[in-house]
Amino acid sequence: MRENKRGMDEEKRISIRNAVISALVILLFSGIIMSYYVLLDAEKRENIIKSGQIISSRTADQFSDYLNAAMDAMRITAYTFEDMINRGDPEEVLLIFLEDQTNAVTATVFRNTTGLYAYVDGEYLDGAGWTPDADYEPTERPWYIEAVKGGGKITMIEPYVDAQSGALTMTIAKLLDDGESVIAMDAPMDRIQQIVEEAVADGDSDIEMILDEHMDVIAHSDPAENGKRYADEKDNLAAALIGKMKETGSEYFRFDFDGKNYVAYASPIGNGWRSISVRNATDIFRPLRMVVALTIIIEIIVVLVLARVFRASHRRGRIAIRLNQQLSSIADIYRSAQDLDIVNDLYSEIETDERGLLHMLPQERKGAREMILEHVEEDVDPDSKEEVRRFVDFSTLDERMGDYRSISTEFMNKEQLWLRGRFIVSQRLPDGKLSHVIWVEENIDQEKKDRERLRDLSERAIAENEARNAFLSRMSHEIRTPINAVLGMNEMILREAKDRDILSYAGDIREAGYELLDLINDLLACTGDGDFALSRLQNDPEGKLEEMENTEEKEETREQYQESFYAPDVRLLAVDDNPINLKVFAGLLKKCGMRIDMATGGQQALELAAAEKYDMIFLDHMMPEMDGIETLHGIRARKDALSRDAVVICLTANAIDGAREQYIAEGFDDYLPKPVDPRRLEEMLKHFLPAERLKDPAAIQEITEKRPDGIPVFVEQIAELDLPEGIRYSGGEEGYLEMLELFSESAEQYADGIEEAVAASDYKDAAIRIHALKSSLRIIGALDAGELAQKLEMAAKENDLRTLNRQLESLLTRCRLIGQALSRLKEETETKETQQKQQDEGVRRRLLAKIRECAEERDNLGIEELLAEFGEHELAPEEKTFLSKMQEAAAEYDFEKLRILAESGNTDAEQSRSV
Repeated sequence: MRENKRGMDEEKRISIRNAVISALVILLFSGIIMSYYVLLDAEKRENIIKSGQIISSRTADQFSDYLNAAMDAMRITAYTFEDMINRGDPEEVLLIFLEDQTNAVTATVFRNTTGLYAYVDGEYLDGAGWTPDADYEPTERPWYIEAVKGGGKITMIEPYVDAQSGALTMTIAKLLDDGESVIAMDAPMDRIQQIVEEAVADGDSDIEMILDEHMDVIAHSDPAENGKRYADEKDNLAAALIGKMKETGSEYFRFDFDGKNYVAYASPIGNGWRSISVRNATDIFRPLRMVVALTIIIEIIVVLVLARVFRASHRRGRIAIRLNQQLSSIADIYRSAQDLDIVNDLYSEIETDERGLLHMLPQERKGAREMILEHVEEDVDPDSKEEVRRFVDFSTLDERMGDYRSISTEFMNKEQLWLRGRFIVSQRLPDGKLSHVIWVEENIDQEKKDRERLRDLSERAIAENEARNAFLSRMSHEIRTPINAVLGMNEMILREAKDRDILSYAGDIREAGYELLDLINDLLACTGDGDFALSRLQNDPEGKLEEMENTEEKEETREQYQESFYAPDVRLLAVDDNPINLKVFAGLLKKCGMRIDMATGGQQALELAAAEKYDMIFLDHMMPEMDGIETLHGIRARKDALSRDAVVICLTANAIDGAREQYIAEGFDDYLPKPVDPRRLEEMLKHFLPAERLKDPAAIQEITEKRPDGIPVFVEQIAELDLPEGIRYSGGEEGYLEMLELFSESAEQYADGIEEAVAASDYKDAAIRIHALKSSLRIIGALDAGELAQKLEMAAKENDLRTLNRQLESLLTRCRLIGQALSRLKEETETKETQQKQQDEGVRRRLLAKIRECAEERDNLGIEELLAEFGEHELAPEEKTFLSKMQEAAAEYDFEKLRILAESGNTDAEQSRSV
């Protein structure tokens, strides 16, 4: 009786529910139709506004980027050109410079520009080789007039027809320091025209244009409109547009013309210019009326169908209730339950207390497979659907069930609750195959969360430890890399300087550098809760203790470096993507006499290791394209490589706890932390090299180097460079000039490598290459460019392609222009070397002439003084032999022989130098 009453109550509840739902559906349909129309109308208008804003802003951004690249190129070129004029360079030199810069700008900024040109001392100079007509007067041209008005600022001249090309051109010009000379560069308008035409071609805009502050058309999606002054237009679309824009004063506005409705969006560009997108909205809203009419028809059909479904559902519900009463006591623990006939593809619903999930299904309804798949589509979370589809596949169910009574799977539904789906065998055929199964779903959300909570507790500590180590490893590399360069360059000073004050200063720098390194290591170690060991004590505990014990003694005196061995027949290969690190490494071993080959990448290292026999290879870990570990494996894998069995040492700034074991496990023989400890480096070499190949250091000949005369004036005029910072980073003017010359040789390679990585969408490699460029820019004092490089490095790491694509061209252009500006260093160095050689030759001739005169006068004291002065100069080996002969003759008082030697010395020396 109680079950019958329960069934009657359920039937009554279903009837009331169906009636209420039907009434609500009918009452709400009229409101839904009106709301739908209003929402569609508002959405259409909003979409048009947003589309116009996006297109207009994008066009403005592209135009701004286009101008910024041109202005950056003009700014750097103008500085160098002013310096050349102030220096008094002849017209031929100025013209060659304009030709070179025209080629550079054409290759990097404007591929179809007419190039750079200038007006200097009453002469017109053209970098593209164009010769103007006889009546061409530069001072009457817009580019000259507007530049003079600009008073030394970079000026954009409104587009005009270029006398050379006959094309519409915009010019960027600058008045130079003398107040009369002007340098200019044409920015072709074809790219701007292409930008506006592409915006319309995409279909998001009907009309796209760029107007200047006078409402002149700079570029228009309809080329016929270019050059018109819309401020003077009347009774046409342009006049209606300008009038409404002035009236509203806002970026977004609507206006009507010729019975049509238009929506426009104007984005400011700069200098009073605007990018304007116009959309014809007349036909956009027309389809809405058809959609509303169709929606009304569909909703009427839906109402009729729902009414029929509710009636059928009421009848089927009564049948399902009667059948489900037998299983309700068991099924109530589940959210839903169905009895499935696998053989005949039938199913029926079993009643549960989860009323909200009860589907009004008839007894033995056809389509069990379809029903359960529809249930998966409707109720299962998208991330779990594919797995649940495989689980409910009837074609494999019999095989998967086997002899099991039940199988189950866990998944999440669209309500973000965890459920357990289970197949339970209810009947088998005589041959053992499945006939009937029951499908049930159980709410296990709390159970799942409890399990996940326990699992999370066990995994969190591991994840936190891994994240901490990863962070500290990265920080170790980022921080220790520049410290490596600083301490390495300072070590050069300690080794090569002879002045005791300089040695004392350099010693203070070394101690302060290591104290800074220890401080950073301690901070990282504290962050890592003691699991991270970077300190110098770990790298060299005995040396650290010795340094602590001898602090007072070191304060009193600084001893010049003395190498511990000499190994002239030892060959090393050093591999690092940073040229400065390679320079430091080679400098540390310069006086040891070894031959050191260098490679700036893994692929180059593989080629050298295959073709040459090296005793040891020092291999940096963090490199782009192919890192140190991959390079090591490549060397070991090549059976024909001459250096396959060479000792390989890993150079790394990631000196984390356990690093040595990790690198040895990868196949390295040992590892050397950065900054490289010179004493530890020499000890490692002595450990791995055979003792018989290490010579006494007394065999090393002293190497002397000439110091430069100072920073050239043209370097001081390069606006990108902060000279005091660059000199500080490089350890002095000598090191700074070396870094500048090295950058001038590497700038193009930096830019090309980054472009190739971005073109291949290899943003990880791009980030590594930009990181290397950033370090080099900062070292030479190009701090602003270095900051931009750091920003783009982070953009590449985070896949921020918008930032990367918008600003990368500017960075690479600045990099290349700095490199080009610094290329003069090498030329001046070669000129100075030639002059020095000529000067030395003149001194040598003068001394020989005086020695000959003293020999004729038998002035032995004068001869000794002259021979001593002769020996103070840098001599070639054959000149040293010649000096020894003259000294022997003087010692034997053989003045005639000495005279003959001095007289023939010029000819012999010249012949030996030519050989």
